[in-house]
Amino acid sequence: RLRAQQRQASLGGGGSPAGMAEAQAEALEEAVRRRTRLARDVFGAGAGAHSLDGRALRGALGARALVEYVTHEGQLHALVVTGRGVRHVELGPAKAVAKEKEHLLFALRRLVLARPGAGEHFARSAALLDGLIIRPLAVAVAASSLVVVPTGLLHGVPWSCLPSLAGRDTTVAPSAAIWLGRDRAAFETPAPVPQTPASRARVALVAGPQLPGAEVEVGQLRRLYPDAEVLTGPAATCANVLVAMERADLVHLAADGHFRADSPQFTSLLLADGQLTVYDLERVQRVPRIAVLSACDAAVLDVRPGDELLGAAAALLGLGVRSVVAPVFTVPDEGTTPFMVAFHERLAAGASPSAALAGACSGPDQGTAAAAAFLCIGRDAGGAAG
Repeated sequence: RLRAQQRQASLGGGGSPAGMAEAQAEALEEAVRRRTRLARDVFGAGAGAHSLDGRALRGALGARALVEYVTHEGQLHALVVTGRGVRHVELGPAKAVAKEKEHLLFALRRLVLARPGAGEHFARSAALLDGLIIRPLAVAVAASSLVVVPTGLLHGVPWSCLPSLAGRDTTVAPSAAIWLGRDRAAFETPAPVPQTPASRARVALVAGPQLPGAEVEVGQLRRLYPDAEVLTGPAATCANVLVAMERADLVHLAADGHFRADSPQFTSLLLADGQLTVYDLERVQRVPRIAVLSACDAAVLDVRPGDELLGAAAALLGLGVRSVVAPVFTVPDEGTTPFMVAFHERLAAGASPSAALAGACSGPDQGTAAAAAFLCIGRDAGGAAG
């Protein structure tokens, strides 16, 4: 609320002076950080990680391949894991890959803005990055579906726009352990979320303010989920959304997102009464199996030493959400809504989130920018019903 007052004051809308609101907001943010650190120390959230069972990982993959990228002494490497074993591939200088990634993201921004020649620039950049990090992995390219575990420089890559992965069932996982479900959060979750039959799937649809297409998007999705709990307008408050999330198996939240590079735990989604932050999300007692964040930059993660990830998507995965579907950059409403409808049509029909996303990306009349923006992050789950 103080951040909202700060914006209002800076626009001359009355209330506290902008400087005072800023100072109050910073003081409260620091208090939240201190209390959160204290709570983690008291309740032992920093317990050691569990080791990964390689045999269990290979068995769980089935026909999939898992590619884990690693940077070592300036070189990018990939470990390709399949049911048959593990193969190491050296991919070349990490700096060259980082440069091509930046070129691709720049090309996508031009594509979103419909700049002249943007399509050709985008296709060329995607092909170059694909040639550096995907095509050399022949086994992975041949697999029916792919699990990608990025290293620091590869977080934020719009994987679905790479030619070798176009229309492919691809899940992005923070680690092989998280994809397998053997991470610390999975061991500490008091009660796993049960699978829910199709007839009893619980869905929450939320539209935040100041996003022109949010209520339109939610209105269209309500046709697919007629029994969904719907929160729009003044009803879409932070408290109501958190309660709805605790009741849902699938939550779709269309809102204005804001990634805080200076303090990723204050990354937020704008709701009717203010910003829903990562700290707020960490208060929920039960989480949905699938969270769809149709919000700008909702999949953007801050990468800390040791490839520790911070941000909204990372927080939800840490709480036990199996799959988070969210964009890594800003996409116009007019491209996002039809894409989200196409995605949910497949999800409601029983496809997994990654398969539904791949199908929506390859469907007719889907905008290239919208298709490239969204990632499926986590362990992947069954369809909307479980």
